[in-house]
Amino acid sequence: MSTPFYRDFDKKTKDFWKRDKYDLGKAVEIKSKFEDNELTFKVSDGDKGVSHKATALLKRPRGTIEFTEDQKKGIQVETKFPQFFRNFDWKSKHSNAEAETTLDLKREDSYWNAGVSNTWKNAEHEERSLDTKVSFAVGDDSMHVAVGGEVVIRDEHHQNLLSYSPKFQSYSLGFLYTPTPASSYSVIYTPDSNSSALEYSFTLFKKYSDSVDIAAKADGKVDTKLTAAPPVFSFGGGYKNGGHYLQGFFNTKKEYGVSYNIAVSTGISVNVGVSSFLEANKLNTRLGYKFAFC
Repeated sequence: MSTPFYRDFDKKTKDFWKRDKYDLGKAVEIKSKFEDNELTFKVSDGDKGVSHKATALLKRPRGTIEFTEDQKKGIQVETKFPQFFRNFDWKSKHSNAEAETTLDLKREDSYWNAGVSNTWKNAEHEERSLDTKVSFAVGDDSMHVAVGGEVVIRDEHHQNLLSYSPKFQSYSLGFLYTPTPASSYSVIYTPDSNSSALEYSFTLFKKYSDSVDIAAKADGKVDTKLTAAPPVFSFGGGYKNGGHYLQGFFNTKKEYGVSYNIAVSTGISVNVGVSSFLEANKLNTRLGYKFAFC
């Protein structure tokens, strides 16, 4: 099997912590399939319900193109082209003031891979910044272990936008252990740029059956004197029964989310979600829904 990319070391658990899985807002989604193509159109309210956005996604055998019109962020365009040239995958995302491109090198049944991502931000008053992320990962199938890391280089300028003076920003290291296809354990370490502390994130995923998944995560920080603040523990799970899917999570910051997807009939589904997230030291609770037609 192939070694996962470094950013995917905790991929199996990320789905349980994504905010938009529970903070649904109010959305309507329509899908249409023709031959090998798929077109999805979605209309929803924006962040905190104060704006609206519309998304059109076209999936083709060679890649995907997504257009998003957001009242607050403007027009955004995202493209994905797997294996657009030999073993290279291409992904790009553009908006009014930001552009991001990602180039990945991955071969089937390979024990290593690498990726480069560039993010360009153009602010007002002749300011701009460029972040370059270089990542790598190597794995051993016999030991079911993968290791990897990522380095971030930043270039910032306030007036002379054409000059280039990169500076080392940060780095992170990670380990992934997959003893069975149904379980995975990962740990990622990242130095805190504002102190001498080291941030860490432990995750575990376990698939008990075709219907039940569980996940857990611990995020914390420890300094050079080995003193640590209490970590934030998160627990999540999912239960699937036919066309119905229940997913939820909670953590020690008193945040929680529950989402229930119901298959009403062939091609029609309803997703209801309730969530409470900490914002400005205050819990913001929202109830949302999404109608999907195919």
